[in-house]
Amino acid sequence: LKLGDIVKVDVSCHVDGFISSAAQSILVDALAQAELLPAQKNVLHAAQAGALALLRQMRPGALSYHITDHVEKELLTAGCRAVDGALTRRVERDYPDGTMGKLIAHRRGQVVNDDRMEPPECEILQGEIWVIDVQVSSGDGKARMKSA
Repeated sequence: LKLGDIVKVDVSCHVDGFISSAAQSILVDALAQAELLPAQKNVLHAAQAGALALLRQMRPGALSYHITDHVEKELLTAGCRAVDGALTRRVERDYPDGTMGKLIAHRRGQVVNDDRMEPPECEILQGEIWVIDVQVSSGDGKARMKSA
């Protein structure tokens, strides 16, 4: 890591088979003197706006594609895109990784894995538990590995 990098700190725990997770993006700044560049501010603001748009739509009866459209609109307004593979997932007791099949992409045509491009449409039901993970790029939405 170097000064000026943005790092995502993600803390999770499992209690009696249920997951709880919280994350925050922070600026690496050892002297508390660095400031975010305009592009960094924009991406962080877009991620927050996208997450809030998603939260506003998460109610029983909502359809995943409708939610996707709202998130994508927020991100595009800021000139950003959702990062491929970052999805909102439904979780259940003893299935904290969202393997139960309900996923929400954050943009249309988002690459989910090697064999399918977009999760099938699903409906939000009363009492479901969802893990929201909105990751944003100022580029094309493709994650790149950064060597240490």
